[in-house]
Amino acid sequence: MSSSKLSLKDKLHLEELSQRFFSLAPREQLAVLIGIGLLVIFLLVLPITCASSKLSELENEMQDHQKNVAKIQQKIKEYESAQALLHQLESSTKSSSQVQLTTLIESLANKHNIGSKIERLDEKEKETGEGVGEKTLSVSMSQLSLSQLVEFFYFLEDQKDLKLKIQRLELKPRYDNRRLFDVTFEVVTLVSL
Repeated sequence: MSSSKLSLKDKLHLEELSQRFFSLAPREQLAVLIGIGLLVIFLLVLPITCASSKLSELENEMQDHQKNVAKIQQKIKEYESAQALLHQLESSTKSSSQVQLTTLIESLANKHNIGSKIERLDEKEKETGEGVGEKTLSVSMSQLSLSQLVEFFYFLEDQKDLKLKIQRLELKPRYDNRRLFDVTFEVVTLVSL
């Protein structure tokens, strides 16, 4: 029988091993037992240590992924909020042809008995984004009191059907009456193009 075909059991006879072990000096027996003990401990501790480090690494990765998921969820909420605001703005904006700022300002001024004080109206339109633009009306009025102006601006910005905003304002006191002002301002609204 060749030695390569022998089984492990045949190679390591327990009786032979135990006889060799007991034939050793007590000091050598102790060294062999310590060596076997260390080998057993090493064989038990090594896989546990590797598994433990891998497990803690996976836990850290899981925590990082949970943080990333939370960030993504926050970004999704921000996106949905921006989307809702965009839809609200789109529904509240009228088409450019529907918005006649000149007519609206003249009618509001006439309602407040200051229509005759309008000197100049200059309407401009510019595109600000995809399908959305700004319609701007530059208005010059003369001989207005401060209370008339404040009341007119209040009603201008309080329009329900159209969001108007006063953008630029210049007040110049008149030389003939310091209580009256010559006023130049811009009214702006968003329109869909």
